[in-house]
This record gives sequence, structure tokens and C-alpha cells, in this order.
Amino acid sequence: MSARKSIGGFVLRMTLFYALFAAPWPGVQEAYSATYRAAASLLFASFGDGGTVRFEALSGQDGKFDTEIIFGHRRTNIEGRLPNNSRVSGYLPTIQVLALVLATPIPWSRRWKALCWGLILVNAFVALRMEIRLLFYFSAESPMHLYQLSPFWYEALGRTYEIIGYGLPMTFIAPIFIWIFVTFRREDMEHLIGSRASHAS
Repeated sequence: MSARKSIGGFVLRMTLFYALFAAPWPGVQEAYSATYRAAASLLFASFGDGGTVRFEALSGQDGKFDTEIIFGHRRTNIEGRLPNNSRVSGYLPTIQVLALVLATPIPWSRRWKALCWGLILVNAFVALRMEIRLLFYFSAESPMHLYQLSPFWYEALGRTYEIIGYGLPMTFIAPIFIWIFVTFRREDMEHLIGSRASHAS
């Protein structure tokens, strides 16, 4: 099989898997959103010295947002509220990793391991993004202010928030790096390079 056909087959399989997972199956998004909120509330219930965070269901947003992030300060008893879309922030990167791994033509014994590690890492990535967002919110000048950062570090945090914590491109870029990390071995790359060299000669 030529390299072009192999790549074309992979792209086709990946697209089909992604479309299958992304389809609006009844109850799937609702179940994921509920799990997302429960896990996030458990992980970020207490934030730093005096911060509180809750994740609650949000309705009436025409499907744009399904979760409300409620963060506050214990000493001031003031809360801030921000809408969040669990599908964009969590579900889409998760199914992208699943689709990429499932479409990769490697033995199933390796594929299952890659799926397990991929799910662990993509959820760690989702949690890291939320950690960055909350750190940025709690560092801003507001009644929920918890952290006093220097102008340099606040600017650096803001850039990190824009690129990683909130930027939409990272939703689709990070899963590709996770897929590469959990799926491929050194011998795979050596085999690929060797195959290209043999075709070139």
C-alpha cells in the first residue's frame, strides 16, 4: 500500500470516528456535562487560600453554554459567575484523542494502552486549562482577588490564559500532541523514515 493511500485511509477513519463521537446522540452530552461538573467541583472546590469554586448546570443559553463557574472569596462572601461550555472545553478534545488513536493502524494491544493513557492525559489537559483560568480570575483586581502578582507575571499569566486557558485553537492542537506521545514509538518513526528513504532511492 502506498504512503498516500495509507494516509488517506487514516484520515478517513479518523473523520468517521470523530463524526460518530461528535454526533448529538441522545443523553451523551448531558451525561458528559454532568460528569464534567461533578469532577471539576471536586477538583477545584477549594482554591488557594480562601477561594471557592462551584460548577453548576446552566440552562436557557440556546446550547451555547451548559455550565456556570461560580467562584468566590470566603472572607468577602462575594461571588463571580462565568458561563462555560463543557463540550468545547472538555468533550471535543477528548473525542479527538479517541478518534486519532482508534484510526491509527497499530496493533490493538498497543491501541488500548494508547487509549487509556490518552484519556488520562487529555483530562489532565482539560484540568490544567481550568486551573489556568481560575488562577487568572483570582489574580485579577476584583472582590475575589486572592493573588498579588507583579506586572510581569500577571502579563505572563494573561498570555498563558489567552493561549492555553481560553484560546480555541489549543482545544484542537493539544490532542494531536497527546496522540503522538501516547501512540508512537521510536521504532515507528525509524520505520517511517526508512520507508521514505527506500521509496526515494
